[in-house]
Amino acid sequence: MHAYPKGICLITMQKLSVCVIARNEEKFLGGCLASVKDVADELIVVDTGSTDRTKAIARDQGAKIFDHVWKDDFSESRNFALGKATGDWILQLDADERLYEGDVKLLQELILAGDSDAYVCQIVNLVSRQTFDGATIHGYPRLFKAGVFRYSGSIHERLIPISALKGGPSYSDLHIVHWGYLGSKQQAQKGRRNTALLKTAIAEAPNNAYLHYYLGYEYKGSGEYEEAITAFDQAESLRPRGDHSFFAMVVIERCACLRKLDRLDVALEQLEWACQYFFDFRDVHYLAGDIYYEQGQWEKALAHFERCASIRNAGFDYRSTKAGLDKKARKMALDCRRQLEKETE
Repeated sequence: MHAYPKGICLITMQKLSVCVIARNEEKFLGGCLASVKDVADELIVVDTGSTDRTKAIARDQGAKIFDHVWKDDFSESRNFALGKATGDWILQLDADERLYEGDVKLLQELILAGDSDAYVCQIVNLVSRQTFDGATIHGYPRLFKAGVFRYSGSIHERLIPISALKGGPSYSDLHIVHWGYLGSKQQAQKGRRNTALLKTAIAEAPNNAYLHYYLGYEYKGSGEYEEAITAFDQAESLRPRGDHSFFAMVVIERCACLRKLDRLDVALEQLEWACQYFFDFRDVHYLAGDIYYEQGQWEKALAHFERCASIRNAGFDYRSTKAGLDKKARKMALDCRRQLEKETE
């Protein structure tokens, strides 16, 4: 496997290791490894107890396979994988993820440039097999120099430095596509596992705002909206000062739960405030417009959809966003105008 095109000076060659931890991922692992096979110098698969064809699939793709006992700790397993890698750079993928096929050249360019010790990638959580539209996109450092970082935290683990850095992670347009949310049964199983791990982690670190947020997110995913709101409220009360993006995510996720519970007045009150405070966050404007639209309040809906459509891509100013909201908002704004025209006929 060759990480770079022919003709590049050997002095500049940097070896890329792709690290994956997996258990019973025969549905996804083949696609994951195939997406990076031609750009990686080394495929590392750490198996934490598969009983299906996961290891056979990894072997067929030429991966190095290491068995490791699962200890209810994602960081422990990921750090084990890092310890097995021999590359200069690490690309960390989950088994149900794939490198976007159009970004292979960009991956090579980022490594060759070496302008940063780590690059934030765009994680695209698909809701449709045909398009990125509607997908949730969030930024997370997945491409980084070997020997510079390790993982911390039993779940929703964070990459932390273990040596001096040039600076913070650099943002990139490298896309990693997550397919796991398309399998509802498997996602439900992972949700139950994550909820249990988060409760254990919170018992050990009750003042960690991020853990409460992630617990709320898991409750929301399983339809337990009251429990989710309680967790989001706790996350807000503990939020780190100055973390504007995190605060925005807490607010919008809570409002989405309020909507599901038909507490629309409360949701809209919070969203109207959020639209002023997070004025360049498309998602809060779209959610407000969508609720007003359902209520038949065309003028208010139109104002929010137009605002959503007018916001230029803020990049990673916020931790998560829905793809294609600007296009969808323009369509909804057009429909609002039509509804208003009907009322004046």
